[in-house]
Amino acid sequence: MADITSTRMSGSELRKRICDRLSSDLLAADLQLSFLAAALSSYRFDTVLRPVPPMFDNGTDDKNYKGIELALGALSEYGTLKDLKQGLISQSTNNQTGPTNNQEETILKLIDWTINNKNVTVHTLEKSKFSEIKDLTKQSYHETPAPNYIFEVTYNDVLNAKFDELCNGKEMFYGYHGSRVENFHSILHYGLHSHMNKVALYGEGTYLSSELSVSMSYSPGGKAWESSLLGDTLSCVAVCQIIDHPSVKCQVKSSSEAGRSRSRSRASESIGGDVPDKYYVVQNNDALRLKYVLVYAQKSAPKRFKEVSWMYEHRFILIMGFYMLILLAVGLANSKTFQSFWRKWR
Repeated sequence: MADITSTRMSGSELRKRICDRLSSDLLAADLQLSFLAAALSSYRFDTVLRPVPPMFDNGTDDKNYKGIELALGALSEYGTLKDLKQGLISQSTNNQTGPTNNQEETILKLIDWTINNKNVTVHTLEKSKFSEIKDLTKQSYHETPAPNYIFEVTYNDVLNAKFDELCNGKEMFYGYHGSRVENFHSILHYGLHSHMNKVALYGEGTYLSSELSVSMSYSPGGKAWESSLLGDTLSCVAVCQIIDHPSVKCQVKSSSEAGRSRSRSRASESIGGDVPDKYYVVQNNDALRLKYVLVYAQKSAPKRFKEVSWMYEHRFILIMGFYMLILLAVGLANSKTFQSFWRKWR
């Protein structure tokens, strides 16, 4: 695992492995670090920041969250991950790969654990993939905003074999799942778990939809890592593979069945009746997995542009204020009392 390997690696080996990952897919590494930062900044950090990076996990309930915060803050002083990559390349070129100090070693181990995961790998895809994803989900309403970034999640052989064993020739379909960006750190590491969902109108399970517009409403923008190349605020939608398993409650018909039985479209503990059309309620955590992440990003304007924009938006108030100052100046200039006062104190 990344955490065990990084513990045994020297500083120069850690730098090289991090540099290799940043060189191969800078934006994917940025996304993984942003997920970690978003979980840490959440008021539910003790719930959503799971797993905790092992170098900050003392094996008790009292995790060193402050240490993670300090490490990410120190990392931001390097600039973006692009700046960090250039710095690592420069160190290697100039043979500056000696022993690291404690703070640098902690930061390197945190980065390596975050971006070099043995179980899952994140890849940046072209935006053109969005059209294919809409076809996979059989989305009926195609006029939805395209994401700024698309990422694919791939799994190691062990996890692939486990998923394939459950699939065992069954059909597979795709659905969208909206969630706060702070939840994606855990989703990426552990997958989607039905007991974590608060919605239970149609029974306990993970709720997905074939319509992106439905899931986007559950994905509000959240703060990313402050030095992220993606943007200051991220909104993420998961695209999941769903095995056509009896534990998946839905209305969709498959080629292997003339239609769904009523028991297939309703969970035993449902208080809202049948699962609506274009919705899926997955009650077996192993029957779905994250495949793509759609990222909608917002970047804040430069400080000077913000100042100009504020002045433009409040131009009427500024003009009126300037006009009042002119009137005040003219009034004072024509005031005998003010003139007398001015001559006295001049």
